Order: sequence, then structure tokens, then C-alpha cells
Amino acid sequence: MKAFVTGSTGLLGSNLVACLLRQGYEVQALVRSIEKGQRVLGNHSYLQFVQGDMRAVANFASHLQDCDILFHAAAYFREYYGLGDHWPQLEQINIQGTLSLLEAADQAGIQKVIYLCQYIGLSRSDGRWKPQRRVFSPRRTQYRQSVLQKQSHGRGRC
Repeated sequence: MKAFVTGSTGLLGSNLVACLLRQGYEVQALVRSIEKGQRVLGNHSYLQFVQGDMRAVANFASHLQDCDILFHAAAYFREYYGLGDHWPQLEQINIQGTLSLLEAADQAGIQKVIYLCQYIGLSRSDGRWKPQRRVFSPRRTQYRQSVLQKQSHGRGRC
């Protein structure tokens, strides 16, 4: 099986990549910096780094070809580290980037997309996975709003 992972150097993504490699997956890891990817993820015979950015999905979309599954863990969340209006970046990366990624995955014929996020959870009831209505953080932030919008755009596609 071949997996494409966005956000591969982040907390969720780096642990996911390690898990997938242990299970024998071939992994294409989206990174903005190859050097950081090597530092965070190391080198592995089944690991290929794909340099790219969620603001320009078309530049790396060809790497989605022949992948069986897409794990989307990339997100812009820097508002926690600095004051100011981060909405333009949040909208461009978390919402528009995700929509572009889903379209590219459709064009590449990827049948399974798994979206990972700290604010949106899934619960299993009646034998099916469903989005939880309650989010985990009471703090209302622009990042949270962008994630909720991204999730609503992706509903039915993931």
C-alpha cells in the first residue's frame, strides 16, 4: 500500500508516518523543507519526501498518482504563537488548500482520504463513524473556525 501524508513533520503527521512505515506502507511525505523532513522523520527505504506547500497543491499533485490512501494532517495554526489577524493564511491553507487537495486526490483516483485534526473528532455509533458535534476546545479562535469550515467543505468526500 502506498500512502501520501500531508503535515508529515508536525506532531500528528510525524507519528503517523512512523506508524505507517512500521506497518510496511510506502509513504510519500509532503514537506516544505527536505532538510526538516530528514531531521524529523529520518531516512527509510519506503519513505519519499515530496517538497511542497498547501498553498500550491498543483505543484505536488502529480505525486498523488498511484497512492492508495491520503492522510491529510497539514494545517496552519500559528495564531497560537503570535498576535494579529491570521485569517488570510488560515483560509488559504486550511480551507482552500484542503479543497484543492481533495480535488487533486479525486483526479488521481485516490479512493480513501483520512482527515486528521485536533478539533474535529469522530465517534462510532450504530456501526458507523460520525463527526462529533462538540469540539474539544472552548476557545474560539480563527484557526478553529477555519478547521470547522474545512471540515464542512470536505463532508461526504472523506
